[in-house]
Amino acid sequence: MKILIVENEPATLDVLTLAMEMEGFEVIPLISAKSFIASIIANEPDVVLLDIDLDGFDGRGLCRELKETDGIRDTPVILVSALSDEKVRSSLAYGADVAISKPFDLVDLLGQIRDVAEK
Repeated sequence: MKILIVENEPATLDVLTLAMEMEGFEVIPLISAKSFIASIIANEPDVVLLDIDLDGFDGRGLCRELKETDGIRDTPVILVSALSDEKVRSSLAYGADVAISKPFDLVDLLGQIRDVAEK
């Protein structure tokens, strides 16, 4: 399974990348959302793990853009954030398949990834 992770905190991106690779996933890590849509089109991930609070970008808006783009709109998106639970839950209105608050349990996250990839 191929996962695109968009996270602007280098340490968090490293931990998530390592954890996903240890589970046997192919990981495409992005530290910046500047090439978000292009990366999805080029790499065709099975799941996108997208932070909401990115430098200069709102992950919810990026999720909406993905869900409105022909050819990639069916790509499952899991939005994650340390923002308030209310803001995280509001992510579903932007087209996210799942919204998770940080800090999250890694086992639960892996389960969510597998669940959305199988739908």
